Amino acid sequence: MFLFFGDDLNFDGWWGNVFAILSEMSMATLVLCLRKQKDGFPAHTILLGNLIGSAVGFPFLIQEEFSVANMGIISYLGTLQIGLSFIFYASAIRHVKALESTLILTLEPILNPIWVFLVIGEKPGRLALVGGILVVGAVAGRAIASVRATDL
Repeated sequence: MFLFFGDDLNFDGWWGNVFAILSEMSMATLVLCLRKQKDGFPAHTILLGNLIGSAVGFPFLIQEEFSVANMGIISYLGTLQIGLSFIFYASAIRHVKALESTLILTLEPILNPIWVFLVIGEKPGRLALVGGILVVGAVAGRAIASVRATDL
């Protein structure tokens, strides 16, 4: 994680960095909890997490004004991007190890700097690139090791 934040680490983006680290730690905890429930029903944990998130966010929600377009976007994100992906994830976590699941999920935040570069031209720093290469290499190495282990 230091590699991603190490290039331009300064106090201007301090809270963003802190919340990014907390977010990834929370995701790792979620993966471990879901994997422990592989013989049960991991969707209950996801539902509980979303209910807690809704309760925490509700006071902020009632202060906002919504248009029809905003409601459509929120509905799309809540049902398809988040809801459907969690349904697939809760089903898949029963069949993969926690490490493999985490490595695959880690690809998404690794790709974010690439999307930012492509859309707005912000270039990731050298250390961030090295960190990205390490994570992608770990995912690829783990996939190769899994294939070799099943071939034996």
